[in-house]
Formats: sequence, structure tokens, C-alpha cells
Amino acid sequence: MKGPPLALLILAFPLAAAGNPPSHVKAELIVEQDSIKPGGSATVGVRLTMKDGWHTYWRNPGDTGMATTVDWKLPPGFKAEGLQWPYPTRFVGKRSVSYGYADEAVLLLEIRAPAHIKEGPVTIAAKAQWLECKEICIPGEAELSIAFPAQPAHETVAAARRKVPVKLGEGFSKGAEAKAIDTGAGIGLGVTAPLHCTAASDFFPFDNDTIDNKGGGMLMNGVRDSCEYQFYRSRALGEKKASRLAGVFTLPAEGRAVEISVPVDDMKSWRENLRTRKSK
Repeated sequence: MKGPPLALLILAFPLAAAGNPPSHVKAELIVEQDSIKPGGSATVGVRLTMKDGWHTYWRNPGDTGMATTVDWKLPPGFKAEGLQWPYPTRFVGKRSVSYGYADEAVLLLEIRAPAHIKEGPVTIAAKAQWLECKEICIPGEAELSIAFPAQPAHETVAAARRKVPVKLGEGFSKGAEAKAIDTGAGIGLGVTAPLHCTAASDFFPFDNDTIDNKGGGMLMNGVRDSCEYQFYRSRALGEKKASRLAGVFTLPAEGRAVEISVPVDDMKSWRENLRTRKSK
């Protein structure tokens, strides 16, 4: 998702003065494998390390901000798959709520090689661009590259992969279910075991058309095996109601998250479905 226009950013954040202000984000490429074989693939990560107090943005930056972008420059025949975004955290300002990363973020993806590779080093390059913010916001960018054979960063990649949300019902969330209900005043989200949700769990929408970023989620009812959250409705669609709730649900106690995409049922349909399931 694209972030708000620059004009909106200027209203939300004071931008740094013109020129080339120093960056507060270090960017680098890391790899999981020491080599890439013909017809094979390698996991590459764009690692962003932020200085204390500074942050960058998630795929949906929220009310303000801009998502980090990566433009890959690969050898002929090589292909880059989509970025795998780690789950974000919430930054609450006086007039806005944004989603992003503090301290460090590693955006992973797979680089696939063609069946035939020329002998010699294989260089993977990219141009990364981001917005870094504290009291002010500074556009940042870096030209990055890494050549195979390379020194792998196994532990860093493994830690980053754990923060990438899994699709609901897969991996550690196998057997879990989710339901979204239009409650009239907002949208209710219910999730079941094995997702061990708590009051600290959070939901980050993929777009700003469904729930109000400022409202957050209120835990209405919860036990270890089932919990329900209530969100305020977004005003982005006016009187039109969102038909689907899609985003990332976090489990802070486990350091994991799941990707949820479910239709938003009206209360009548939900009750009818519930009665049908109970009668089976």
C-alpha cells in the first residue's frame, strides 16, 4: 500500500531542512545461505537499524508516514519475490497513529536464480528508500549490494523469519479460526485457540478503510482459548461499510503474529451461521 502524499506528511510531521541531513538509519543486505545455486533460491534480507528514538514504517504506515520500498537490481534471469514484512508496532502521536519499526527491522524475500549462472561471484543489489521519524522526519535511501559467496547471517535471518506473520490456520496457528462481525458501532474480531491472545495483542490493518487506527483494539472478552476484540469503524469509506477485515494479529507473549483475512458479517448472518454450526 502506498503512503499518504507528501503534502499530508508535511502537515503531520515537520520535515528536515533541505540538503543532505545525516541519516539515523543504517541499511544493509544480509543473506541466509553462503551461495546461490543454478535454479535454486536464496533468502536475502534488507536490514534497517534505527538509532534510539527513530522509527521507519510498515507496509501500511497508518495515518501518516511512508512504507519502505526496495528496488532490486539483479543479474539477468534472476527474480525477486515480494517482501515479507515483520509485524509492526504502534506509534501514537498527538494527532495520528502510525505503524512501523523501532530499533531494527529485517525485510526478507527470496531471490530465485535461473537454471544457468555464469561462473564467478553473483552480486545482488538494491536501492532502499524509507522515511525515518522522531521529532522530525527525514527521507532516507541507500544503494546496497552483496556478492555470493557471502557470509551468512543465520541467527538474524531466523529471528526475522519468526516475526513474519503466518497465514491463519498454518504453521503454529494450525486449527485457529477468526470471525469478523459488524456490530453497528464498529467491527468485532473473534479468534480461537491455539492463538493465545492477551490484552496486549494488537491488530494492524492492511489498509485504512476498515478500522480506525486511533481506536486500537479493546479486549471485550478473553480466556486462553478464545477472545474477542472491538474496533471503532474507519470513516474512510463514509457511510459505506467494509466487507472484509484483513491485516496482522499479534501475539506479543509469543513474539509471533498471524495474517487474517475474513469477511465482515452482519450480526444477523453471524447468528444464523452460529446456530447452523451448533446444530451439526
